[in-house]
Amino acid sequence: MKVRLEHSSSHHIEVSPLVINLRLANNVAKMALSLLIFFALLGHPSCAHGFRDSWPFYWPFSIAESKKHGDFLYDVHVAPTRFMWEGHQIEVYECWREDAETNHWLYFKLKVDDRPSGERTVLRKEKKRICFTDESEKKSVIDFYGAVRRTVVHSVLLPNNGTSHLELRVGTEAEGKDPVRSMGDVVVSFDLNPPITRKCSPAIRPQ
Repeated sequence: MKVRLEHSSSHHIEVSPLVINLRLANNVAKMALSLLIFFALLGHPSCAHGFRDSWPFYWPFSIAESKKHGDFLYDVHVAPTRFMWEGHQIEVYECWREDAETNHWLYFKLKVDDRPSGERTVLRKEKKRICFTDESEKKSVIDFYGAVRRTVVHSVLLPNNGTSHLELRVGTEAEGKDPVRSMGDVVVSFDLNPPITRKCSPAIRPQ
């Protein structure tokens, strides 16, 4: 059986139902893939957990969410927890370690002027963002921007050599066609040891 389509030039085009079904199946598959990526980018629990090691499909936006996914290891001690950046008061208010398959991650979140969404506000109004560079390897830190939750999660992929300490230098990246990055004088230290082996037990201690 074939479907006959009338053409404006009085010619008849016959299309097999199999072709139509294949095209329909292709469109449905594309739509399903788009929805999968959309929900994964939002950190939707039904999608994200299966892609823990495949950035950007798993974004842990908080310690509570990390625990829910079963990847949380422990809180990380930070010093200093408060410092000034570009005229703004910065506070590290969540910091934790995760193990996901073969990778080891450090995550941390900041408040800008006591606001969890302050980083996005500064980016929108001042066209600049806070950035971090690993002092030992001189490489930049990945930033996860939560479009819906208005939260920024900073992330560092840790080496698999049992590193117990990490230092990140604070800097500024100006938005533009060719982003300009400049580094400041503040260095934030992270004690990556489990709580039981730390010299200082509180995860985040006010400075």
